[in-house]
Amino acid sequence: MLNWFFFILIPISGPETDFNDFTKAPPTRQQVQMDTYHGQEVIDPYRWLEAMQDPEVKEWVKAQDRHARQMVMSANNRAKLRYRLKKVSEFHAFGAAIQKRSNLFYSQRLPGVATSKILVQKGLDGKATTLVDQKELPKDHEIRQVSPSTKGHLLAYAVSQQGSRWATVRIRNVKTGKDLDDVLVGYQTSFSAITWSQDEKCFYYDKLRLPQEGGQLEEQLEPLGIYRHRLGDDQSNDELIYRHPQHDLWYFSHQLLDTQKKLIVNGSYKDRRTIQVVDLEQSSKHPILIADVVANLNVVGSNKNTIYAHTTHEAANGRVVAFDIATPQVIKPLIDESNRPIAGVTYAAHHFFVSRSKDAVPFVDVYDENGDHSYQLEPPRSGSIWIAPGDRDTQFAFYNVSNLANPGTIYKLDPKTGKSVAFRAPKLAYEPSDFKMRQVFYRTKDGTAIPMFLVHKKGLNIDQPSPVFMYGYGAGNWSAYPWFQPHMVVWMEMGGIYAMPGLRGGGEYGKDWNDAGIKLNKQNGIDDFIAAAEFLIEQKITQKSMLAINGGSASGPTAGALLCQRPDLIGAALIEWPALDMLRFDRFTGGQYWTWNNGSPENELEFENLKRFSPYHNLKKGVCYPPTMIVIGENDESTVPMHGYKFIARMNEMQGCSNPILLHTIWGGGHYQYGVTAEASLDTWADELAFLCLALNLTPPPELASVSRP
Repeated sequence: MLNWFFFILIPISGPETDFNDFTKAPPTRQQVQMDTYHGQEVIDPYRWLEAMQDPEVKEWVKAQDRHARQMVMSANNRAKLRYRLKKVSEFHAFGAAIQKRSNLFYSQRLPGVATSKILVQKGLDGKATTLVDQKELPKDHEIRQVSPSTKGHLLAYAVSQQGSRWATVRIRNVKTGKDLDDVLVGYQTSFSAITWSQDEKCFYYDKLRLPQEGGQLEEQLEPLGIYRHRLGDDQSNDELIYRHPQHDLWYFSHQLLDTQKKLIVNGSYKDRRTIQVVDLEQSSKHPILIADVVANLNVVGSNKNTIYAHTTHEAANGRVVAFDIATPQVIKPLIDESNRPIAGVTYAAHHFFVSRSKDAVPFVDVYDENGDHSYQLEPPRSGSIWIAPGDRDTQFAFYNVSNLANPGTIYKLDPKTGKSVAFRAPKLAYEPSDFKMRQVFYRTKDGTAIPMFLVHKKGLNIDQPSPVFMYGYGAGNWSAYPWFQPHMVVWMEMGGIYAMPGLRGGGEYGKDWNDAGIKLNKQNGIDDFIAAAEFLIEQKITQKSMLAINGGSASGPTAGALLCQRPDLIGAALIEWPALDMLRFDRFTGGQYWTWNNGSPENELEFENLKRFSPYHNLKKGVCYPPTMIVIGENDESTVPMHGYKFIARMNEMQGCSNPILLHTIWGGGHYQYGVTAEASLDTWADELAFLCLALNLTPPPELASVSRP
């Protein structure tokens, strides 16, 4: 019998620790900077916090973090929360399997850790052995990306330090378990990828200009092009294969045609996409332009001289098309658009796996190579489905199914029959089927119907208000669906509800839905988030004193805007790794690539819109803002930490009551990295739950109830 615990969150008359017992946040000096945008002057009193490597800034961050940790450590239930989190997290999750000839590769990870091991096994029934182990790396290093070679004899793996996206690439011999002498730098895991040659003697990769020492958080990314590295050569001898002739900000994905003599280059810049083919035997020859569209266009595979791509060109919900390099720029429809938007396409084992969604609920249609529909995949359990990339000639395909309570199970699929069997599954200290997900719909400000997932423990009394943790995204064309988070498992065990509305700006209903929530339409997604909170309160699912909002990364502006526009509507805000200064987001690292979603401060009309919703610029003096905690990574190179620094400083200046405004720093952490170790991640999750209990005036009962399951 396995023993496990659950909590019941009980609202009480006051918090365990009175916020007034604490001193205010450490002060922040002002150094007023006045900027002029399109003839308008905009004040920026905390510009000095953008110098993220400056000793004074670092000391300020340490002081703010000490203040935050002092408060969350005061929660009487924090130790209990961390203990339960540790039990929930004592398992290894599995990444989807990739088959290369007779070798099968897959990752194993601990919650909160990107990758702990890379495993390899001979054949589908062979014994798995560890090929690369996190433990063999220096303490502050982690495995970020892996790329098995064409025949499965070699593995390229990228290792980064202290949460950075900048990585060093090494090559491991699968048979000997030893690294080759090759070492590559200038590899950035957000933008770089590796394509192996058929003979495994070389590979192609994207190289970026390395920032100067200390400039990783401040210098803009600059792609240098696609290079060819021959094994055994020094990187200085690598050959430039392709670089866009007009713009340094283009970035690329790439793969080889079946002939292995031509490289398919799939370029992206803002909302423009291209496909070109480079002759590798005559790399100086001008590439063949296959397609150039203002729409999504993603290469998914090739067969001989035919290129397959997923595109929204002349199909708002997406379709799959084919190009023959003998007749460039001639589009051949293969899989037609349907009324369900395509989220992604994988080509493997002689089949197309087309991921779609119905009201944001994911499903997968399977097609043969002629584009004829074979069947709809029916996985053994519900959840988000990720089809692993695979070779055209493999017999089986592999996919991973996960949800808020299930970290992911790998299934092996016979595409011909549609039959799936579990291949690898984690052993958990709780039963995922003890949680229930339902979907509701509500009307937003302009009358649009918005879907929202609600996940909670079975048996929860839904006839009375419950604590709700509401996450909103509405960006990047992503269809919002609950993904596994250990601390949210504990939140639900405590009697809390996890809510996820599908805001406009996401991909829930295709391109039109996405367009309705980006750039000049950004306020629509914010209104959708506000309306979700109002709906939860009106329906008595929760009450405002028990409602916490959450957003992160590209959804930071949406969560921050709700906090600024409707602080009266919520009991707490927990915002992670956010972008919050929307007039300067494009000046750091890869921020220039977000203008297609946010708009650009350089465009006068888009500047006016950005200024209207930018959280940093819309805080008001004397307003009582709810308890707020901003979580940032010290080394976050995506949404750099200056956003959190400046916002917290400005918010503490403006705060009109004693509610705390906290900055919690993940030391050494990168983007969406809760800790540099599994133990550090547990501490962060415990801090977040303790903050929510304090902010929402919640506490578990004096004694924890113990139940058993077989």
